[in-house]
Amino acid sequence: MLSIAPTKLSAFINTVIKIGKSYSMSVEYFYFAVLRSYQEMHDNFFPDLEDEAEKFLIEHGITPNKQVDEFLLTNILFENYGIKIKFFSEEEYPKISNIRSIYIPKSKTLMINKRISSDQRAFTLGRELGFIFMNLKERPFTSSWISVNSFEEVFNNFKASYFAGAILIRREPLINSLTEFFNQPKFSEQLLKKMIKEFQATPETLLHRISNVLTSHFKIDKLFFLRFEVNSNSSNYQLTKELHLTKLHDPQESLNENYCRRWVSLKILKDLALQQLSNTNSNLIVDSQISEYVDAQNKYFVIGMARPLNIIKSTNVSVSLGFEIDEDLKSKIKFINDPKIQNRKLSHTCEKCSIFDCQERVAAPTILQKNKQQEDLIKEIERLN
Repeated sequence: MLSIAPTKLSAFINTVIKIGKSYSMSVEYFYFAVLRSYQEMHDNFFPDLEDEAEKFLIEHGITPNKQVDEFLLTNILFENYGIKIKFFSEEEYPKISNIRSIYIPKSKTLMINKRISSDQRAFTLGRELGFIFMNLKERPFTSSWISVNSFEEVFNNFKASYFAGAILIRREPLINSLTEFFNQPKFSEQLLKKMIKEFQATPETLLHRISNVLTSHFKIDKLFFLRFEVNSNSSNYQLTKELHLTKLHDPQESLNENYCRRWVSLKILKDLALQQLSNTNSNLIVDSQISEYVDAQNKYFVIGMARPLNIIKSTNVSVSLGFEIDEDLKSKIKFINDPKIQNRKLSHTCEKCSIFDCQERVAAPTILQKNKQQEDLIKEIERLN
């Protein structure tokens, strides 16, 4: 484009920058949007990173039946690469208490927060090994983004994270587990929990890894992934990650609007908060739903998982993987018509929703009403002409 139409490309780039400034879009936001587009273009499956993960496992003598856990990865980091692990507490370092890990290059030390769980520690260690094994020089040194210096940093962080998921949840065992899961006559919450336990993975890592093999092995690519965070004492749900494969699916980011409370992603966060309030079991909630969008006429099968974030007190997180329902999906997922899976009519946000008798509504349908007024105005002008 630059060689064929440099003036047009320059104008396009300047327009994107101006739009970003008008909506207070940071450079970081732009980088993450570019990365998301890159993942979507490749169906979130990257053979070169799969090969790197397999090469790592072979080089370190990790056989298919050997468990990849935090203890194995800690030993590899220290014995092969001289990386020391130091655990820190909130009392020692209160200013960094909400960060999972920090790498100190000078002393070759990986500092890990004591509050994170075993599966989070395994991912942190795997990600560090990804940076080292793939020789990724430009990289963040903290698990959470403090500042973003370049797109190369963002891209390398993605590659190291993908690598971590691939060594923790190896492709062939996952394909076998998913095949068993999809062939069940009824939706099995227990099989999903079994996968989390067997692979020692967080729900987020598991669902991301599932999306990798769905597109490559099962040829299921009409997918979306959502991640929400919320304070357990609040209903201010924040969409912190999203990914759409094949097309932009109906559940998507809507700034300054209230997401539909009928989404399973939000329902399980509410259920988790209620369990925590009553001091009942609140480690992990797994649920499913058939989501039927009343204004778009689309239907999705959605799996949702919610649990406490641990690293930030009183914060819960949910992750969801949605499958657009068509005849192809029905032939591949045997339990898709399980009557126990709740079927809910819903919308994107309250502001755009046409379900006027909705008991879960938290805001008036202002955008829907404004659009209706606009349509009526256009029709009246056309009638006068």
